[in-house]
Amino acid sequence: MSKTELAKALGISRQAVYKLLWQGMPVNDLKEAMDWRKRNLNFYRTKEYRIGLAAACEMIMMERHKSGKLAY
Repeated sequence: MSKTELAKALGISRQAVYKLLWQGMPVNDLKEAMDWRKRNLNFYRTKEYRIGLAAACEMIMMERHKSGKLAY
């Protein structure tokens, strides 16, 4: 599997794959790479966390808008 294919499968940039390779992430197998990322990366610094956080903030703002509590 190429680094570009791995990056697409993981949903990260090719440059991020090379950075993680230097940190010890296996690049021959997608499952191994995913397992390594779960064990070694701080969840709060991952794309999944940022996407989830953005979605949660959007839901909170919609609820506030519906209830008339528009706090910024």
